[in-house]
Amino acid sequence: MSGVALVPPYVTLQDVTREVKPADFERNAFVTTTFKLEVWANTLADVDTIVNAVRYNGGTVGQGLGFDYGTLTFTGSPTRSTVQIIPVSEPRKLTDRVDKNGQRMHGAELTHKVTVMEAA
Repeated sequence: MSGVALVPPYVTLQDVTREVKPADFERNAFVTTTFKLEVWANTLADVDTIVNAVRYNGGTVGQGLGFDYGTLTFTGSPTRSTVQIIPVSEPRKLTDRVDKNGQRMHGAELTHKVTVMEAA
């Protein structure tokens, strides 16, 4: 975190892995990135509200408005295609922490994968 004291609520992003797999013999590849979001807030209710906002963005799973099964479109890149964000697992509660003021914080972790087809 570079030594910055964060005040809840906040969300951090961690880039976990990047995997490249050939798609065909024409130098096209599937690039899969796994990332984690950590949500921190003063109450469990606030954590749940933020997690649901990230996952569904006010919609349902079927609508794909949030990170769970949402789509990304690369409008300025002819070498990348539209992709879907896939949740790797259900949100996981994290061990409580104490913020810079000594107040208890609650947390949750969300892990997602994004796969992009990159054309040569």
